[in-house]
Amino acid sequence: MQATIFAAVVVALVALYWHGIRRERRTLMGRFADRPSLNFDAFYRSYYAGKLDREKVEELLNHVAQELSIPPTKLLPSDRFDVELRPARGWEFDSGKGILLVELDSLARKNGKPIDTAKITTLDDYLVAMAEIY
Repeated sequence: MQATIFAAVVVALVALYWHGIRRERRTLMGRFADRPSLNFDAFYRSYYAGKLDREKVEELLNHVAQELSIPPTKLLPSDRFDVELRPARGWEFDSGKGILLVELDSLARKNGKPIDTAKITTLDDYLVAMAEIY
């Protein structure tokens, strides 16, 4: 009897978590629904050609997109982590931003180039900082 109740509670919690994740992704994607897609070639030519290594930018952009669960074709350098890229309300603890900044800080320290991650406010800030130490 107790095992059945315990199993039911676990299943209910997993279902609520799964539902919350789906709702959070829909909320985040809703911010970008009207934004036209920009393929990587156009993105790179428009913002980073001659400034940053193409392969690094592509790899970093895809990494950010994966961590934030946003298609890379919807991201722009001007996107702010606390505005356009912020997680849905209630999911701040599970934000990809935190993971990205911890990775940046860790790699910077490892390479002897500490970075003030508080100054990383936009996707551009992140891409430039990571490209310098990556």
